[in-house]
Amino acid sequence: MKKNKRINLTLVLPLVIIVISYIYYNFNIKSSSYSPYSEKPFLVEQFQVAENCQSCHPQHYLEWSSSMHAYAFKDPVFFAMNTNEQNYHKDKGEDLGQFCIECHSPVAYTTNLIKNPDKLTFKNSQKLPDQVTEGVGCAFCHAMVHTSDTPNINTKKSLFNVVEYHIDPSNKMYGSISDPLPNNFHESVYNQDFSTSEACLPCHNLLVDGKNAEITFSEWESSKYKSNGFPCQECHMETYEGFAVDPKLFPQAKKRYNLHRHFFAGIDEARTAFPHKDLQRNEIKRLLEQTANLNINDLTLITEQNKIKFEVEVFNRAGHNIPSGATFARELWLDIKVLSANDTIYQTGFVNENNELYDFSIDPNKEIDPDLVIFRSVFYDEKGDSGIYKTSAQRMTKKSDYTISTFESFRKNYIINAPNSSDNDFKIIAKLKFRARSPGFIDHLGLKGQVPYSDTFIVDEKIVEFDSGSQLSMISEE
Repeated sequence: MKKNKRINLTLVLPLVIIVISYIYYNFNIKSSSYSPYSEKPFLVEQFQVAENCQSCHPQHYLEWSSSMHAYAFKDPVFFAMNTNEQNYHKDKGEDLGQFCIECHSPVAYTTNLIKNPDKLTFKNSQKLPDQVTEGVGCAFCHAMVHTSDTPNINTKKSLFNVVEYHIDPSNKMYGSISDPLPNNFHESVYNQDFSTSEACLPCHNLLVDGKNAEITFSEWESSKYKSNGFPCQECHMETYEGFAVDPKLFPQAKKRYNLHRHFFAGIDEARTAFPHKDLQRNEIKRLLEQTANLNINDLTLITEQNKIKFEVEVFNRAGHNIPSGATFARELWLDIKVLSANDTIYQTGFVNENNELYDFSIDPNKEIDPDLVIFRSVFYDEKGDSGIYKTSAQRMTKKSDYTISTFESFRKNYIINAPNSSDNDFKIIAKLKFRARSPGFIDHLGLKGQVPYSDTFIVDEKIVEFDSGSQLSMISEE
């Protein structure tokens, strides 16, 4: 007797849908993916020039044009670093390729337009199409159809160009607005990825042979910010109320309550002529001021020993470590001064005549400023060389991490000799300072006199006054 075999469609149908979806998704990923190892690069003409977006999106264009995204392929520091690293790898018989270009001009990278990256200079870059020289432009970001993975350099195989983008450069513009206004200029497509931190990949996370190098995304991913649903955009692309398009051109446009700023606020600053530098500087200040808190704790005057004892605490409020990104070149440090009757009796975090800190590159034996505290990373290369002048991210073999993790505190105790402590009034001035690059780093790149040194910003400051009776007065809570 034969049994009647029937296929249960209620079980098979979901499986079929899953298989079809998987095939469709991976086909789209493959067809929209680009790396230097792709068979066919995109064409420059497939990307709109950012200026074409200005008439309909004047506010977004204004903000973007003042951002480091727009400055990325105009920055002389970028060109100098690219030249240095190209020469270093060439001397080793390696081809660095488009490692520096892949994030500073993704259009150039995905079109494979720059055939000889080792010959790239600021001067000859001016002959390249606008879509390339505008750095990280509107058309490229809004062509993203899928997020990317963290790039992982393979030094043993000399694979440095490992960024893979998933884009659809066409008449479609993808974005975070779920109900975009129909128009005759381009098709607008909603993509929820634009509201996620993954949209910032792959240019804000980097591994070298599986080791953490520049890992801003990973730092956020392991933080409370992710678990509480706060993506990168919350701080770096603040929301506001307004119109996504010019309401004079589009009277039917409705007011939006979740638009994102396009300043792409960060802590790097344009150091040469650039539009709206005042806007950029304001964004840097805003971001830094909400990054960390500095406190003076447990202040004690030990009169019989003529000593002052106190603790300095730095608490990281950011969604990633501080500093983050290219931490090997950053300088976040403590500047502390103790005064007795207006005479300086203790100081750390001061600079020399060239405005340089007495770090290990200036004062390797810690003889001049032994208590100096700098928050950053130190990279080591295969020879064991370290420091901001000898080692860059892609040739890192290991690193020492002196950054502060998110929602963590750094604490340091100070015991200061205070002569005549029973008779004087005292003042402690503590500042948390930051600058994107040290003067020595700019000099090392051969840019001294050509590029102004990075400005120093005060992230937070505390001033405490007290007398021999230990009467305290907090002068500054800012």
